[in-house]
Amino acid sequence: SLPEIIIIGITTIIFAPIGEEIVFRRMLYGLLFPLGSVKALFLTSFLFSIAHFYLVGIPGLFFLALILQLLYLHTRNLWCPIQVHMIFNALSVIAVLTSK
Repeated sequence: SLPEIIIIGITTIIFAPIGEEIVFRRMLYGLLFPLGSVKALFLTSFLFSIAHFYLVGIPGLFFLALILQLLYLHTRNLWCPIQVHMIFNALSVIAVLTSK
């Protein structure tokens, strides 16, 4: 139904990227950083990709996570990867809705 689509869309496009970026880019990377920046980058990206429980999407999600973490490290602004993540999720929702 339309209300369900709207709720799922808002959650997927707005709330999920904010929460995931806080958890993966800021918190988890910070916890893993003592292992070394490169190890933390790859481990965080791997965990992000498998946390989505989408086996076929793991390579693409891993690459997305690498980009998001590098954006955060380069800008030191969490809103940059949040916005990119929101755009990615919005395009994914549009793709799903238009494929039916």
